[in-house]
Amino acid sequence: MRKYMVWFDFDNAPHVPVLLPVVKEMINRGYETIITARDKSETKELLYLNNENFKLIGKSFPKNKLLKLYYTFGRTFRLIHYLKKVCKKKINLSVNHCSRSALLASWLMRIPSVSLGDYEYANSIFQNIFATRSLMPNVFETGKLKTAGLRESKIDFYPGIKEQIYINQNIKNEDILESLGIDKYKIIILFRPPSETAHYHNRQSEIIMRGILDKITEYKEKIFVILLPRTKEQGYDISNFIKLKSIPHMILNKPLDGINLILNSDLVFSGGGTITREAAVLGVPSYSFFQGKKGAVDEFLERRGRLNIIYSIKDIENIKFEKKKIKKNILFGNQKKIISSICDRLEASISFSILLISILSIIL
Repeated sequence: MRKYMVWFDFDNAPHVPVLLPVVKEMINRGYETIITARDKSETKELLYLNNENFKLIGKSFPKNKLLKLYYTFGRTFRLIHYLKKVCKKKINLSVNHCSRSALLASWLMRIPSVSLGDYEYANSIFQNIFATRSLMPNVFETGKLKTAGLRESKIDFYPGIKEQIYINQNIKNEDILESLGIDKYKIIILFRPPSETAHYHNRQSEIIMRGILDKITEYKEKIFVILLPRTKEQGYDISNFIKLKSIPHMILNKPLDGINLILNSDLVFSGGGTITREAAVLGVPSYSFFQGKKGAVDEFLERRGRLNIIYSIKDIENIKFEKKKIKKNILFGNQKKIISSICDRLEASISFSILLISILSIIL
């Protein structure tokens, strides 16, 4: 039986824990894989941590929309050049998590593509035009996806949410605070600023963030802040602000076991993104001050009482700065079922494309 080739592109750090289990399952099913990655956040460090072989192509894109588009196209053609150079056989499918460069490269190379996603208000132009299929968590309502601008005809669903792919009952709750030299009897706050380069970024997030930091100042004798900046510049700016407030803190600028870091924290704050959803799934008090449009996954977690969304400065007064007392149960999904469901859909995409090519070759 011929082994088919699947190309995975890791465009950002949160995609590493999501896609790696899928890579491994496809390998177990007999597929060959090739991995590319963009040098954004801790993407390459996490891949090195998992001993993965990959090719690093491209880096973080600037805020400016025109420059971002320029860098996207630049990375697209670098991906095409690399794949044509190293792949001795045809790539049968490409898989990514909303990687615009990978979607465009796949379309230009006539490779069927499947793009995972979990935020319906991300710019959907590339998914709508270039993706063969889009895979979304089944907490989405199709009507809302249409309202958000996504093409329903291209969308399929997998059970659960993406964080449940890698958060499971086998988590080892290790005390990593001691290794960081942090007093575990303090109120440990994990703090992640908003993404300033995302096209859906809202400047109101920075205003809310400063309000939270002002509130944290009232508890500075009892707390310790672990700062997780998205860029070095952001870490420098916020660290200086925290220093002025005399808030005990450290900047975490190396990849650690993120799940254990959350489990050892008492509160998690972020301007949106994966870390607030991870904390929500793990049952750790989680606060999102993301000021863009609220996505279906966040709505789902908010309804379940897992995620606290800070809508305005006034909401900051409701935050309880204290050691976490009663830990909620982890919001488990059936990990094997979710991964299997995703891989079944990837295999179906490969089978359909092969069948279509066979039919076209007969007709033509």
